[in-house]
Amino acid sequence: MKRTSVLLLAAISGLLCLFAGCRPITLPNREPFGEETYSATEAQAVYEQVCTDMEEAECSNWYGYLITFRGNTVEHDFYHTEEYSVAWHEGTEDYLWYQERLYSTAGDFISYRDMAWEELQADKYAAHQWKFAQELLAKEPEKLEYKYIPMASGEQYLLTAEYGELEWEEKTRKFPELYFRLDEKKNFYGFTLRWSEGAWSVIDVGYFPYEGSTDLQAERKVWSFAQDLGLIGEAVPDISTQQENREWCQSVIADIDFDSLLERAQYREDLTFPELLSTPDGSSEGPAPFGQQRSEGRSSRKRLLPPFPEASIPFRNR
Repeated sequence: MKRTSVLLLAAISGLLCLFAGCRPITLPNREPFGEETYSATEAQAVYEQVCTDMEEAECSNWYGYLITFRGNTVEHDFYHTEEYSVAWHEGTEDYLWYQERLYSTAGDFISYRDMAWEELQADKYAAHQWKFAQELLAKEPEKLEYKYIPMASGEQYLLTAEYGELEWEEKTRKFPELYFRLDEKKNFYGFTLRWSEGAWSVIDVGYFPYEGSTDLQAERKVWSFAQDLGLIGEAVPDISTQQENREWCQSVIADIDFDSLLERAQYREDLTFPELLSTPDGSSEGPAPFGQQRSEGRSSRKRLLPPFPEASIPFRNR
């Protein structure tokens, strides 16, 4: 009888906790979901190793990238992977760059223009921000954190370096941060540079090896845009479905007939992407590491990148 009463009390307590929105219970010296934060000494040692590796790293080996701008009501995304190159804008009008063509929708009005990827200047912008990342690594970070995240997809170790506000090329960059995804041997397979600037609350530039890469978020942008225009009947799947059923997802995207859209769209020679990326010299020609080394073939096995960076990198409280 006593055992039954104890079990009943535990069940009631659990239900009260659930409906009250309690946070996960954490045992002493343990973090939720099995995460582990290492000591400051260990974080410093890993950071020094990463700095050494970055000194030897060549930008040309990391020309897969994701660029994200987020404001209060506007968002720009540039995805450059072996499987998908996509530019996306969400605001009062939606824009999609995909397969050498730029599309724009405003209500029922659709316009388009033939446009090369190079016009977006994303390659050069990504290469230029690599220099900023190197400059940060030459400074002493204000805070270091090294964590083991067992629930993360891909590499399960995350090194975070936070720096103080600084001026770079006559602009103030607030909350600059670097995030490195590492394996158990402390090798990094990608990193994200993050800061705030002007009206943009968050700017992210993430780098990863290009060969064999794909980004599920890029796939979702194309899928969602086509679905909104009635070019596809299937709803955008959840991330887990994309990860587990790559062949089906790829076939759905491949079957989208964007050419049929042209029958009800207007060609606009003056159409341009809302945010053309630029660097101080204003040139649209990207340096060799990004523009000239794309793989001609396609790998049969794509390396899945996590829903990057939101699902793998925590936002810093501003």
